[in-house]
Amino acid sequence: MSILGQDITQGGITYRAGEAMILPLDQPQHTLIRAMFDNITEFADTKFYDVSAWSVPLSFNMDYASLSGRRLSNNLIGEQVFPQRPDVPAPDGPDYAYAFEWSEYYAPRALHRVLSAGLYARVALNPFVAQTTRGNVELDRGTVVVSFDRQEVDRRAIQEIMQTIAQEDHIMVHSLTSGRSAIGMAGSDVGGQFFRPLGQPEILMVAGRETDWYNVGEIWHLLDVRMDIPITISERSRLGAVDLDRFTHLIFAGGSYGSYNPGYLDDIRRWVNDGGTIIGIRQGAGWVRENILDNGASDTDGDDGSGHEAFAEDGGDPDRFDYGVKEGRDPLQVIGGAIFAGDLDNTHPLGFGYGRREIAFHKNTTDVMERPENPYASVITYATPPLISGYASAENQETLEGTAALIAERKGRGSVILFADDPNFRAIWYGTNKLFLNALFFSTAFEPPRD
Repeated sequence: MSILGQDITQGGITYRAGEAMILPLDQPQHTLIRAMFDNITEFADTKFYDVSAWSVPLSFNMDYASLSGRRLSNNLIGEQVFPQRPDVPAPDGPDYAYAFEWSEYYAPRALHRVLSAGLYARVALNPFVAQTTRGNVELDRGTVVVSFDRQEVDRRAIQEIMQTIAQEDHIMVHSLTSGRSAIGMAGSDVGGQFFRPLGQPEILMVAGRETDWYNVGEIWHLLDVRMDIPITISERSRLGAVDLDRFTHLIFAGGSYGSYNPGYLDDIRRWVNDGGTIIGIRQGAGWVRENILDNGASDTDGDDGSGHEAFAEDGGDPDRFDYGVKEGRDPLQVIGGAIFAGDLDNTHPLGFGYGRREIAFHKNTTDVMERPENPYASVITYATPPLISGYASAENQETLEGTAALIAERKGRGSVILFADDPNFRAIWYGTNKLFLNALFFSTAFEPPRD
């Protein structure tokens, strides 16, 4: 792998010399490189043991392009590079406030450091231009601001936390010299109405024999191991004995929900209306939508709760096929771990930290999550066409395109957040981890539409 030697534009994206990397195929490991980067949608055999597609750049939400069909000039291939962690300068001494952007992967870990220390922090809902010790800086939506007013911790302790963030989380921390916008009335002042206070999430996740252990483990690993964010895990059968008021977030991962009708359902509804955030993932999203968001009115008829849709259509008699064609027809009813394209509203708080709207999801269910009536609630919808890599029948692709992949609704003083797919798939889908983490930190940073 080498540094890109000159600018090149491919697929509408310009890759800058000295910043982008180039990976020639003219080397012994070319087969491995192709396996990591190629997107394949046509298969001679449509039966799969597990997933039908892997893609390193898509799983990491990287901008990338194939240069196939053209010769690589010597000017394109620069000096060979061995990637290292970036050096981030220590933040300047305290002046008015500190700020760091949300686009870095470990920004949620940094924010947890801030909130767990008892600091008052706010998130920017709009881009702004700040006056800093190093000049005017444009900062994006999702930027976290820690000012020195209204704090119960002295400035020296705050500076030590910011130095830790720069050193261990490798995040650039800006030292603001004023709360006034650097561009005057055309911008937002720090501390104005477009900066929302943040609270420390207290997270409860439901686990047990009827839940997807992979999905539960992925969430635990992301929070506890990568982000140093504590999480409480409860057996689903014992959830009724848990004091929900101790928690701000309740997570229902994928699993079997066909017969799940707990007696404490009204307690969960009351908890959400009083300000709690409930997050549903995969089959858990269907159960949460039916029982919490829609409060019993289901739009998932034909789903038995296991993630497989019934074969009958239009309320008529089920289709009948010879068993001899079963092996060839089975893949038509499933999506065997394909990669789907989504259109992300990156102006929504759950989309903070993403620079572009295109996003890739790993999908391995055929469940359909219809868009709600609230026009702002569909944070992600599947693109048209939706398939990037892997196998999905033309029928499934047509059914899913334009439907919701991520829904965020307010309910009472709380929130309901639904993921059609697993944003933490196999602990490798780094590119959508931030969506899940945004659901923890920014779950009440958005408002419902006005009546």
